[in-house]
Amino acid sequence: MNHQELASILQLTRGPERLRVCLYGPTGSGKTARVRAAAAQLGLPVHVLLLQTMLPEDVLGLPKAVAGVTKWTLPAWAAALRENPGLLFLDELDKPRPDVAAAVLTLVWELRLRDVQLHPETIIVSAMQPVVPAVWRHDETLRALAARLVFVPVGYKEGYEHVARELSAPWALELAHKLDAQAGPELPVPETLSPRQLSQAIELARAGFPPEVLARGIVAEPLASWLAARLAATATTELPADAAVSLAQQLPLEQLFQRALDWAVNGPSAAWSEALVRIWTEGDEDIAKRFMEEQFRRCSESLTLCGEEPEEAVAEAFKAACRRVAEAYKARGQQPPTVPAPTPAKKGGKR
Repeated sequence: MNHQELASILQLTRGPERLRVCLYGPTGSGKTARVRAAAAQLGLPVHVLLLQTMLPEDVLGLPKAVAGVTKWTLPAWAAALRENPGLLFLDELDKPRPDVAAAVLTLVWELRLRDVQLHPETIIVSAMQPVVPAVWRHDETLRALAARLVFVPVGYKEGYEHVARELSAPWALELAHKLDAQAGPELPVPETLSPRQLSQAIELARAGFPPEVLARGIVAEPLASWLAARLAATATTELPADAAVSLAQQLPLEQLFQRALDWAVNGPSAAWSEALVRIWTEGDEDIAKRFMEEQFRRCSESLTLCGEEPEEAVAEAFKAACRRVAEAYKARGQQPPTVPAPTPAKKGGKR
């Protein structure tokens, strides 16, 4: 179930005395991400209660004596939901203390805290990891709570598909396909690589974290080698242009050197241009010379410069870099380093 489908279902559960959706699945399978995305689609603020860490007063509020009369102070999330509709997310529903589960019971069914009624358009959704059904049946309160829920499974397969789609990493579908088939020796069923780990690994790799170190710090062989290779490819060829430019501005110079060589071959030209400026202005003449020589070698082997981008756009990016370098050295009262700037033609073009 994607977040659009979840949003459509949650719309039907608005108001009191409705069955509430409970997403259940293993940790890292994307339950929280789906809920937040669905709330965004519905235009609702999200209020999260981590039930495992809560006490009854976190749900029901604390007593307060006013002119000899005891009143109850509402938690901030409840005060907000009394005035305006929102989405209340009860996370870790499999781990609350018994008295917290009892406090949640009336809230889930009636949208009510003691004598305070929440906004009638409030949506409540919960999430939990799979539990032994007998545990729920054994506890009277949990059994009553379960009778007010619709349990919707969320698995790793859907999580991998979400990562592939949202992070533009189609190779993540290889993991989803492996869950549909018998695991082979080259890629076992990835029980230890959750979609959450996978999405974070992709983002870290794109931000400059060494893929080899990253993969082997998450999973064991043989999955680590597979993941390292995919992350390395993702980091160079699937990074959006704006993110690549931001990365070119932030990477340490020693890491930027290698990444800029990849950009020279694959693009985007905007990140390549940004990297050229930093290498020429922050590095010494030897570094600039070594970079230009290695860049020429790689581009000559591939017969590409910045991938499939038009040659005019690549040329403009290079000119812009040269102007910025000249201006930087002029401001410092120095002469820019004299380095060759060969740019091999693309396939089918003129040298």
